[in-house]
Amino acid sequence: MAARKKKTRLGGVRIPRVAPTKGQSPTKTPTKHATKKTSRRPATKRAAPPTLREQVDEVLETIAARMERVDTEYHEIGRALLTLDRPDVWRDTYGLRSFAAFIEKKLMPYSTARRLLVVAKKYSKAIAAQIGLERGYQLHRLTENDPQIRRSAQQLWTANIPLGPKGKKKKVRTMSAAEIASLVQQAILQAGRSRSPSPTPAMKKSARAYKKARPYDTRLRFDMKNQDVVIRISIEDFLEHY
Repeated sequence: MAARKKKTRLGGVRIPRVAPTKGQSPTKTPTKHATKKTSRRPATKRAAPPTLREQVDEVLETIAARMERVDTEYHEIGRALLTLDRPDVWRDTYGLRSFAAFIEKKLMPYSTARRLLVVAKKYSKAIAAQIGLERGYQLHRLTENDPQIRRSAQQLWTANIPLGPKGKKKKVRTMSAAEIASLVQQAILQAGRSRSPSPTPAMKKSARAYKKARPYDTRLRFDMKNQDVVIRISIEDFLEHY
């Protein structure tokens, strides 16, 4: 009987079996799929967040575009202006000394911006749409200058409170901006009279002498800070009043 050939011999030399170490899998011939390398996409860089100046410039562009529709979008413009009233915007970013200077340089006269800011701060959007820009601004000024009024401008409008001198009162919703502005001027004049001291006899004597030396109408003119009013007082009226 022919002897079996042992497959473990090659050329008369025994090939020992090497057992895999613990945790190691037996070696396998690499296949075509195993040698294929996986491709990875390069990581994309995220865009840097916009700087404060870039954000402010965007708000300025939006406000400038909306100013063309200021008759209907004054409340939205005022709200946007409020977001810029920060020292880190007008002082740190643009190097200006005040918010008013920033608005004057970048957008509009501050007298216009003041109206937009007041209406945005003191009225809801729905009430602002009813009252209008100029009327809303003048009504707020009236609440600031008339000590007898103890309600806010929005409360006056909502309750439709009558305003004006005794016997000539009108409900606020029926009043125009000019009529409310007239009440504001009267309140300012009345407040000025209450704070002014009574003239002494020496002051009256000097005033009569000045009037006699200059028979023409002498007037005093001064502009009140942050008020759109000019007051003229003649010496003759001064003497008649006292």
